[in-house]
Parts: sequence; C-alpha cells; structure tokens
Amino acid sequence: MSKIITCPYCYNKFSNKDVEYQCENIEKTVDGTRKCPEEVDQRFNDHWGIPKESRHFFKGKPFGIFGNGPKESKCDKCGKPSTRFVCPHCHNWLPTEMIAEGSEIISIVGAPNSGKTVYFFNLMRQLEKKGYLLGLTITAQDEGPDKQKKTSMIYRDMVNQMYHEHQLPAKTPVNEGEKPVPLIFKVSNKKVGSKSGKTIYIVFYDTPGEAFQDSEQISRMADHVSNSAGILLFVDPYNIEKLVGTIQAASEDDVVIGGIQENDNVLNSLLQKVNVKDSENKPFAIVFSKIDVVLEGLEKEGAEELQNNIDIRKNSSFLKTKKLSLTEIDQISGALEEISHDWDVGDMKERIRAKYRDENIKMFAVSSLGCKPDGNTIPNLNPYRVMDPLVWILHKMGGFDIPVE
Repeated sequence: MSKIITCPYCYNKFSNKDVEYQCENIEKTVDGTRKCPEEVDQRFNDHWGIPKESRHFFKGKPFGIFGNGPKESKCDKCGKPSTRFVCPHCHNWLPTEMIAEGSEIISIVGAPNSGKTVYFFNLMRQLEKKGYLLGLTITAQDEGPDKQKKTSMIYRDMVNQMYHEHQLPAKTPVNEGEKPVPLIFKVSNKKVGSKSGKTIYIVFYDTPGEAFQDSEQISRMADHVSNSAGILLFVDPYNIEKLVGTIQAASEDDVVIGGIQENDNVLNSLLQKVNVKDSENKPFAIVFSKIDVVLEGLEKEGAEELQNNIDIRKNSSFLKTKKLSLTEIDQISGALEEISHDWDVGDMKERIRAKYRDENIKMFAVSSLGCKPDGNTIPNLNPYRVMDPLVWILHKMGGFDIPVE
C-alpha cells in the first residue's frame, strides 16, 4: 500500500514507492579503485550547496507486486544490493521504517534566543526517561550527510553538558552558506512484534537567530512549517515589551531584552506558505518559554493572573496519573490567552487562527531549566511542563492511544 513521506531535509512529499537508493558498495579492487566509483550527484549537492562526490544513487523497486517491502535493490552499476533508501528529490538518506510506513513530521520553530535548543534536548530527555508512562518511546535517527553530526551523538553531548556538567549550551553559531543538518527523533507507541500503533518524527533545525534575516532561510523554514503535521511555535518573553518590567523584577542583574518585533516577524514569515485547506486539521501549539522567570516576576509584582486555579510550576499531572488531563490543558491555555492580551501579543493567536482551526490551537508555558542560570551554569536543573505541548499534539493527531482523564 502506498504511503506518503515528507522528507525532513527538503520537505517535499512523495510516495514511498518512488523512493530511490544509494549504493552501499565500498569494496575496492586490488589496485585500490572503487568497484562502484563515486560520482558528482547534482540533487544532493544542490541541496547542501557543496561540491562533492557521493556513492552512486539509483532507482529500484522497493516494493513487491503485493506491496511487501521495502526491500533491497541491486545497484544498476555494480550489482551489489542496497537497503540505503534516499529521498528522490534531494537524495538524503531516510530511515527504513519511514519508507515502510510513511512519515508525519512535527516541527519546533521560533524566534532567535527563544530557548528552542535547550527545550528540544530537555524534551527528548524527558521523553526518554518518562515517555513510557504514556506508552511512548523515542529513537534518534542518525541518517544524514555527516557522521560527525549524528543526532544521537549531539544529543548525548548536550545531555552530558546540561545534566552532568550543569552547563548551558553555547549559542548556535552562524555558518554562512552552510545549511543546518536537522536533528531527527522517532516517537512511537508501537510494541515490539505488533503492527498496530503509530510513529511520527520530530524534526528540529538548530538555526541561529540570524537565519531569520535571510530570505532563503526564512522560505525554507516556511516550507518546513507548511509541510508539518504539527507545530510548536516558541514565543520568547524577553521579546515581549509589556514583560520588560516583570522580567527585570525577577532578576537581580540587568536583563538584555531582545528585539521586541522578533516574535511577530518569525510568525508572519512562517505562516506565509501555509495553505488553509491543508492546515485545518493540524494542531498548533503556541509555547511561552522561560515561564519560570515570568512567574517569579509576576509574584514580585503581586500579580497572580497566570495561575487560573492551577499552578503551572506543578509539573504535568500525567506524570503521576498516566493520563492526559484536557481540563488542565484548557485551564493553562485559557489563562495564557487571557493574559496574552495584557501583554499585547494576543493577536498572535488571531493570525494563526486565520490558517488553523481554533480548536487545534492551544497555548502552553514551559520551563526548560526550572531554575535561573548563574551565568552559563545551571545550579538546579528541574524542567517542568516541557512534555505538555507534544503530548497534546500527539493526542490531537490520533493513533497514539494517549490515555485521557
């Protein structure tokens, strides 16, 4: 049966029957030449913007007449069988399970310095340690153009840095002309040996803030959003003018407030390619990051508007009950939507509502650290509510059997 795949590299959609192969033959003759010579591949090189030779790409027959597969196919040059599947548009390597079952992608996007990077790695850590409570597992997908940029290696380095060395990740560097390599995790509720269940892929591009000043990068990220089955949009409180005083109240040091228009600029850029017909059933999570700073500032100002009969700093109830509380999600979203108008960012939801259905839009607040960093040191890492947006999205997508209260 044909399945639709969204490539996490170029975002093109294609049938899994049209997947192509890359030769896996690395054998050499006695004189040291390759039995299957490397060659310049225009599609791969155009995607990455680099001139290099690659192992031969070729078309094959991944599925049998009765739909069984995907299966190996013999290289049309050297005859060696290969199971290295690649996107027919950009020739990037794709996971076998993605070819077998199709793919849906969830994207994490947002303004510069909004905390996406720290959030992403803490989210994966929480899923790794606590996802089993909801029947979820995660697996790093190491397909990509560079062995040094494997998702699993980067993830382990980040976890060690934050959880063992207690240090914040460095700011994402700017590498002009270099396309970022996506970090890809498979999230699944499938049981071993069972055909039931569902799998999605979380794709994260750790792009520097300067990327949103580049029209080509903006266009690429807009493609990313328009082809995603679910979106987490990060909103940085440090870029909300009405929160300047609140954030200052929570800090003993001078606080550098970011560009006030950054949240708006990123949202407008990312929505530009979204088609209303294609997006109406997709969940969209608006995520306020660094909420611990906001809550501390509000308390010092004597305000409690954000509580709405629920303490956001009390971690997700499903970590104890093993069931998602939609009432809790609605309470938090309602409180944030109400106060977002006081912060003059309430119109963000209105703009999203023009492309997505109202019942598929919720607001969330997360703290990826749960504490105030001391410079680059994390004194007491204790993230809270980081799983809320993703678990809600999985519930809305269906197929993950998320238990609900």
